[in-house]
Amino acid sequence: MWQREANERGRRSPAMALCGPDGYVASMTPAQCRAARGLLNWSEDRLASGAAIKISVVRDFEAEKAVPRMTAQALQRAFEAAGIEFSDHGAPGVRQQPAPAVLRVDELNASNDD
Repeated sequence: MWQREANERGRRSPAMALCGPDGYVASMTPAQCRAARGLLNWSEDRLASGAAIKISVVRDFEAEKAVPRMTAQALQRAFEAAGIEFSDHGAPGVRQQPAPAVLRVDELNASNDD
């Protein structure tokens, strides 16, 4: 879907990465990258640090400039490690996974053992 729309606009597809040598598929768009940073309240610098890449590469990706496939995968993995989920069910989207339920120490007992 993204490729068709990008071709109609005469631009590269926002999903700039396909499948890497390890089989991991990065399909995050630049808009999803910006949205995920917003959900996490991360700066460009924080994302670059988390993905172990230069901040200029984060800026390039978010500006819809081509970046290496491995770089896009590193960005997406950094977000996923922080609890971000990416989707494309008719339209690209992002969401933050809900925090796991935490029990207080006084709530621990045999009935809530998993």
